[in-house]
This record gives sequence, C-alpha cells and structure tokens, in this order.
Amino acid sequence: MANVAVTLRCDRACAYCFVPPGLLDGGASQDMKMEVFDEVVDWLMGSQIGELRLLGGEPTLHPSFVQMVEKGMERGMDVRVFTHGRIRGRTLQYLSSLPADRLGVLVNVTGLEKEGGEETEAVRDALASLGPRATLGYTFQRRSNDLSLFLDWIVESGLNPRIRLGMAQPVFGGRNLFFPVSAVADLGEVLLRLEGMSLERGIGLDFDCGFPACALAPLERERTGSREETSACRCAPVPDVLPDGSAVPCFALGKLIRTRRLATVEDTRDALNRALAPYREIGTFVECGQCRQRESGRCEGGCLSSALRRLHGPAPGPRSQANPSKEGQKPATEAEARYWIPYIDQPLSFWEALAERWRDRIAGVYLPPADERLPTGRPRQPREHLEELFARPPFRLSLLLNGIPEDPGEGGTRDLVWGQIERLGGQDKIAQVVLSRLDLAELVRERFPGIQLAASVLMDVRTGEEAMRLNGLFDALVPSSAVLRDLDALKEIRRSFNGTVRLLLNEGCLRTCPFREEHFREMAGGVLQPGTPCESLLAEEPWLCLTGAWVLPQHLWMYQGVYDELKLSGRVTLRDPKRYLRVLDGYLLGRFLSPHQIGGGPGAPRHPIFVESDFFRETLRCGGRCGDCSTCRSYYERWGPPRDGVTKFARSSTVDAEKRL
Repeated sequence: MANVAVTLRCDRACAYCFVPPGLLDGGASQDMKMEVFDEVVDWLMGSQIGELRLLGGEPTLHPSFVQMVEKGMERGMDVRVFTHGRIRGRTLQYLSSLPADRLGVLVNVTGLEKEGGEETEAVRDALASLGPRATLGYTFQRRSNDLSLFLDWIVESGLNPRIRLGMAQPVFGGRNLFFPVSAVADLGEVLLRLEGMSLERGIGLDFDCGFPACALAPLERERTGSREETSACRCAPVPDVLPDGSAVPCFALGKLIRTRRLATVEDTRDALNRALAPYREIGTFVECGQCRQRESGRCEGGCLSSALRRLHGPAPGPRSQANPSKEGQKPATEAEARYWIPYIDQPLSFWEALAERWRDRIAGVYLPPADERLPTGRPRQPREHLEELFARPPFRLSLLLNGIPEDPGEGGTRDLVWGQIERLGGQDKIAQVVLSRLDLAELVRERFPGIQLAASVLMDVRTGEEAMRLNGLFDALVPSSAVLRDLDALKEIRRSFNGTVRLLLNEGCLRTCPFREEHFREMAGGVLQPGTPCESLLAEEPWLCLTGAWVLPQHLWMYQGVYDELKLSGRVTLRDPKRYLRVLDGYLLGRFLSPHQIGGGPGAPRHPIFVESDFFRETLRCGGRCGDCSTCRSYYERWGPPRDGVTKFARSSTVDAEKRL
C-alpha cells in the first residue's frame, strides 16, 4: 500500500494540518506532473498493489484530478480519495457516477461540528451525492469532541457505516496544532462514549495510526474478542509519494526522513522502516519504558513524531499565515520590522489616524481585558474608550492575560477568561492572547485554536532551552528583559524557538536587579505597591539605570537578525497621547531619543543622558558582570545629570547619529 500526494495545495487552513511548510524544495511544483503520476501508477502495479490512494493537500484541486482517477480505473485499480469534502461541479458528478465497490472517498469533517454555514452545506451536498462511496474521517485535536452530529449524517445520507478516527500529531520541523499529550487518558473515555453511540446506529469505528495503547485502554476493557484496531498503536509507514516522486514515511515525519522510490513499494517501505528504527525506542511518555503493552509489541509508544518531541524539544506550534515557519525566513530589519503597540485610553479616531499613517508597520494593539476582575500585571488604567476600539478595531488586537496568578482550572478564573474572549468577539476579533502560564495557555489553545498565543516577558525566558520548551504551544515569545542586553542569548533563543521572537524595547528591569522576582510577583498579582522595589537601589547606585532593559531607536540596528517583531511598552508611562506619538514615531523613523524620553519603566533614567553607540555596543557583550566592571559607573559619572542643565546632553545629541553615518 502507498499514498499518492498529487498536490500539496489546499484551500483550507486547518491548524492541525500534518503537511509541514517547505516539504518540497524551493521552487518545486506543488502539483504532481502527469508523467510522474504515470510512473507512480506503473510502480504500484509492478508492486502488485491494486488500490490507488489519492491525497494532498486537497487532491481534487489538481487540474488533472479526474484524468488521474480515470487512469487508475482503466488500469483496473480501485480508487480511494482523501478529501475535505468541498467537491463541486464536474468532479463531484464524475465521482458520484463511479461504482461504490470501486471508489471510496474519505471525507474529513474535522471542524464542522456545528451545523450551518456555507462550508458545512457544501460538504453535506457532496455526501448526499456520494452516498455509500463516502466514509467520514475525524481528527481529534482537543479534549472535548462531540461527534453525534456526524453519526446522524452517516445514517441520513446512507454513507458507509464506518467512521475513521485519528489524532492530531506534532509535525517534525513544522508548526501545527496537536492533541495535548496530557489529555491522552481523557481520550479513552471519549472513545468509549462514542462507540456506545455508534453501535446504537450500526456504525463501526476505525482507527488511524498514532494512538498509544493507553488512549484505547478504556475501550479495550469493554470489548471482547479480537482487537481489530491493534495497528493503530503501531508505526508501520505507508509510503507517502510526494508530487516530485520522492517518498516519506508520513507527512508528520517528512522533514526528517525522505527517500527516492525504490524498485517496489515494499523495498521503499523497508528503507523507510530502517531509517525510523533508531527513533522507535523513545516513546511519547517517560512511562513508555516500563509499559507492558510496549514490551509485548502491542504498542510502539504512540506516534513517532510525538515521541520525537522528547528528543528534540517540543514540536512547533500552530501555523498561521501571520506567523510562518522560520525556514528560509529573512530576519526583520530595522526599517521593515512590525510593532505591537500598547493601548492607551483614546477615542477611536486616534487609532484610525495611526492606521492611516502606519498600517504597514503596526502589527497590532495589545490591551487589557474589559473585565477588571482579570489582572494584567500593571496598575488599572482608564478604559473609557476601550469598548469603542473593540467594536471597530483598525488593527489586530492582542489581549493581555499575563497577570493571572491562580490556578485557572474549571470555574472561577478560567470561566472569566472564556467569557472575556467570547464577549470581545472571540477568534474573529482577538488575534492573539498574551499569557504567562503554561496551564492557561493549554486551555486557551484547546478552546480557541484560531487565536495565537504569545509568551509574556513575565515568563522570564532567558535561554534557548527554555524557549524550546514553549514550542508547540506558543506562536510568539517575548524574551526576558534580563537578556535584552545579551546578543548571544537572544541569538540562541531565536534559533531555538520556532515561532516569532518579539523584543520589548523601551521598558524593562535592571539587568542584575535583586528585587526582580519580588516585582514580578507584584505584577502577576495585579496589585503593585506604591513606587517600585528598586527605587532605593537606584538612589544609592544611580549608574545602574544604564543597565536597564531598554533599546533606543538609534541603537536598534545592532539587533539585526535576533528578532522578528518589536514591541513598545507604555500603557502606564505613555498615557499622554503626544508623548505616545513622539516615542512611536521615534522608533518607526529611527530618530534619536534619550532614555528619559521613551517611557522607560522603573529602571530607566529620569533625566537627559547621552548614550553613545560604542558604549551601548559594549553592554551587549559584557556578560552582565556588573560587580566586576566599572564601565557603566564611569560612563554615568561622565554623562550623568549635568550641573549646567542639559548642556552636556544637548552638546552631544548629534554625535551618535554622525557616527552611524
């Protein structure tokens, strides 16, 4: 058996899609050429395989799809098509005319759990036309799944009385939504209930590969006789032939292992199995090493792509057009970087004017929830115009939920979060949620798979290893302000994190502040004490303000290659709209600014001070050993608060720009 991916194109954008971006070499056609298709059919026939299995992408989008099915039929092959079901016109008419004992159409109905909508109606029309030729398929991607609607469809449209079930698995080297490993035990109970409903309607369950035996255990305990779904717990690759004619063990592992087609399908499958052999000992869970089911050969520890997450770090997270894979991605430059900017309480006309001027450079606006019971890690701010912005946002919106301190389990905080997101328009209006808790991130991802997740600076991610652990759950990451003056650390984070790295520019803690954790706890609790913990430290050692985590517009060029997006802070410090616009324009236009002008936060200078490029560059490579270094102290003594007003600062305000020129 082998699958033939006649195209990698698809007109859907399923968050769990197994096809990783860049699977084919750059410039290669996404559609299989007819001469390659003819070779593959000959290869199948020469391997004594009488079934032509066509998949994609969406196979019906191939311009010669009908011709391909006709060729298979003419060679005496049975044909099986894997489709999303939105088949119209001549293609649907042709498929519906073929004998049901020669054609099978597996229709993936994942995402159509709720009746209604144009897409659902198109799929229902196709199912009614295909009748017994069609079998429904469903991919579990979250804990709660109600498939009763699909069981009714099978009966109503006279479909094949089976439903094929799969688990969304992480794609090696890609970005997709996958079933949370922590919920595998819950899936068994879901399957048990589903089988009960299915049997009442005379419908059987089939299982795709990748299910660990522990997921099927509740189902097995209730069954007697043979276990038809044993293969679901084993990894026995059916070669997937790509449009260029090469073969991979499956899409999920396609960027790990790939081979040319060998003489027969069996030879090709054996070669793929040999390549997979070193990874078969891993297992999805630590407990797999002591599992009796695995020792007996009943289970191989779940999908190998899921197991590889333990070896190579978590698999990358949900793809989105706004957050592409990093493969081949050119780092953003100073002049083209997009900014996330803070909400301040201004009329809608303020934001519309910004959009008119800077739409191409502003990625979105991040703002607090309208429900004041949800903390945001900052003092309360005015919200008079907040609902106005929600109603007609000229930018994408990012919701701050990064200050939630308690366990966001069922009820309480979790329900407040759900209600807030839904009240503000859900996935249609909220493009992103900023979080500082892994458990809450998993819950949000499950409930709102279309919303991007950003890891807050409050998560304090400082190393590549820490960043890697966020892959597969977060789409964006704001590194700790403790490493914003450490280019080597930022490069490691960007290499390790598969999503978007976003630098927070104009606010942040002192590099070696002893009150850092205390301040973070205050922010996470949403109730900040008057002043800041580091005020007394700065009063005694004012030179420490030069170690704050801020980057001035005139120095941003030094960060080339370590970020994808940029973020301005200032929900508190930039509430004056004139100052807000001056700072925003300063960064977008690369103008000269002093630290006291950018908002700054608690650790920033409160007076004019000139920051030379040479000095700032030195702080990016110094390693933060402030106790063993006098560079910042000496520089502050030279350029600190002048005795003659702002003379020292004003006299030197153009020096840095001249050096860059």
